[in-house]
Parts: sequence; structure tokens; C-alpha cells
Amino acid sequence: MGFNLLNKIKSKDSSWIDFLFYAVCALLVVIVLCYFIFSFKINLQSQKVSEVQNRLEAFNADEYKKAEKEVLYYKQKIDDFTTIIKNRKISSDVFVFIEANTLPNVWFSNFNMSESKNKIKLSGESENMEIFSRQLQIFEKSVNYIKDVKVLSLDTQSTGIIKFVLDISLDPKVFTYKSDSLPEPVNMENQPLN
Repeated sequence: MGFNLLNKIKSKDSSWIDFLFYAVCALLVVIVLCYFIFSFKINLQSQKVSEVQNRLEAFNADEYKKAEKEVLYYKQKIDDFTTIIKNRKISSDVFVFIEANTLPNVWFSNFNMSESKNKIKLSGESENMEIFSRQLQIFEKSVNYIKDVKVLSLDTQSTGIIKFVLDISLDPKVFTYKSDSLPEPVNMENQPLN
């Protein structure tokens, strides 16, 4: 009986040890499988990181840097040109304005313009004093474009012709208008003098 009992104890210990042995083996197999799975995943991620780094290096290549510098250079030129255009004054519209508002019997012989001061100095002649007065009224009534008109000199010739010099202060907006936005000329020929 003693031998049988010893066999039973050994058999109980043996099944417990067998269970423990198989559990450790299964755990070892799971660990090895996890190791290989994670190694494979890490390898895939490393390849993707390498591809992204290669793409980034391609963007940082000399060709791209040169192209970027060239684009920035042209962008700066465009910005500079835009600034110039925004600050540009259109003096041709002043000529259109004066031409549209000059009476037929008035001639201008000298024209000096200072865009920085927004002033024009006009020298000219008119057929007589009445026409000169009408011309002066036309300029004075153009309050949207002319701020002030001063007669600097006035000389009556023996033939009746009036020689004059006018100093005209312009509104700065006359330099920004387009020719097609200037007003129709003032018709003062048939209006009485004030």
C-alpha cells in the first residue's frame, strides 16, 4: 500500500508538473510569435518612415530649393510692381480733363505740372476777356477735380487778346480716374457771366 500511495502522490505531482510544463511551453510559443509579429510590424513601419524621409529629402533637393528661390524672387518682383501701380498717378487723365473743359477760343501755350504738389501752371491766351472769364468759371465749377484756381498774371494786348497764367490746385483723385470716368465738359458758352 505504501508503494501505491507513493505512486499516487508522484502521479499527482507529475500531472501538476506536466500542466505547468505545457503552460510554460505555450507561453513561450506565444512570446516567440509576438516577438516575430512585432518585429515584422516594426520593420514595415521603418520602411514607411524611410520612404517619407526619402520624399522629404527629395523636396529639400537643390532643384527644389532653386525653384523655390526663383518663385520667391518673382513673387517679390510682383509685390514691388503692385506697390508701384498702387502708388502710380495717372497724369494723362489731367490732360483729358483740361482738353474736355477748355473753350474753343482759349489756347494754352505752356503747361507745368507738379504731381507731388497736385498743381498745374497753365499759360495761355483767350480771344477776349469774356471768354477768359467763362474759362475761369469752368475751372472753378469743376470742384470734383479742382480745389483752387489762382490768376497769377493777366495781360490785355492791343488786339484784345488776353494773355494769362493760371495756378490750378488739383484734387489728388483726378490722378486716379480713368479717362472714361471723367465728366462731360461744362458748356458755358451760352450761359451769362455771374
